[in-house]
Amino acid sequence: MKLTGVLTVLLLAAIASASCATQLVPERPAAAINVTQQPAATATSTILPTATPEPVISAVPTPQGQNVALSGTGRASAGEESVQRAIDGDPDTFWGSQQHPSQWIAIALDDLYLVERVELVVAQAPAGPTTHVLWLDNGSGVRTLFRRLTDIHTEDGQTLVIEIDPPRPVREILVLTLDSPSWVAWRELRVSGSPLSP
Repeated sequence: MKLTGVLTVLLLAAIASASCATQLVPERPAAAINVTQQPAATATSTILPTATPEPVISAVPTPQGQNVALSGTGRASAGEESVQRAIDGDPDTFWGSQQHPSQWIAIALDDLYLVERVELVVAQAPAGPTTHVLWLDNGSGVRTLFRRLTDIHTEDGQTLVIEIDPPRPVREILVLTLDSPSWVAWRELRVSGSPLSP
């Protein structure tokens, strides 16, 4: 009995000694993960030498200016029979090319307007990364690249808002889709502006 007690005491002493000799290395703290919201799109311009603002991607557009696209005429690379649905003011209808990229849609406005913004209401299934290029014509018959939206995540019902600051004279806009996981389509293209002629 005494021998068992002595052995127990010796065993406890050995354990205590070993635990003192072993240093517990504290776990290395995990690197801080800085979560910031990244811009949804990269926008570049060949017109302005400085960085241009990126498009706002929103579910509900902010009302602004008169939608001058309503009186325009649409043309498209494919799906001509439905092209006017993209400028009828009804986001429940849409233009569909029934083709994969590259596809384009253009709106010839009924006059020259001072345009301050363009809104593109997405029609897309499935959702995924897309690339679009916005071209503007100031009435000269020559289109100029205004904005490139590269590898942005879009999904059905989103609105891409492209500000034109300062506003510029526009007679026609053309939206070229270069990359999309679905057939190219738009629910609505809105052009906010005011007439230049009195």
